[in-house]
Amino acid sequence: MEFIPYKSEFLQYAEEIFDSNVPDFVGAEEKENLQFFLEKETSELSYFIVFNENEAVGMCGYCFEKEKDEAVLCWGLLHRKHHLKKIGTKMLQFRIAEIKKISATAKIICRTSQVTEGFFAKFGFKTFEAKENYWGEGLHLRSMILEE
Repeated sequence: MEFIPYKSEFLQYAEEIFDSNVPDFVGAEEKENLQFFLEKETSELSYFIVFNENEAVGMCGYCFEKEKDEAVLCWGLLHRKHHLKKIGTKMLQFRIAEIKKISATAKIICRTSQVTEGFFAKFGFKTFEAKENYWGEGLHLRSMILEE
């Protein structure tokens, strides 16, 4: 499995991965937000397309805020046909390890939905905020923090 830093040539892969998760994991109306996110480049943002055997299978990243010693996981999506194959676990472990290289004491925050809340809970994330229909009808915000 390879984690390749995102570049604009990967937009088609990102859109295919996103589209495969509508409507169960993301709302179609979020696609514009993803496209805006992928266009901005900041030194605080680390974002990757994940390849397995030369196939783009997922995407994930994080934004590290040095002043707060805090990292926020962002846009972690796995192509639907690769769900339940432990690739999501590897993507999460990769991001946590990368963040720990920057700061061993960083708070790690995840903003997800109720659909994947249980996945993150298995790795020690605890919910500290919930908002109904935040991501779209039937997709509720779950803000979580890693407690080790």
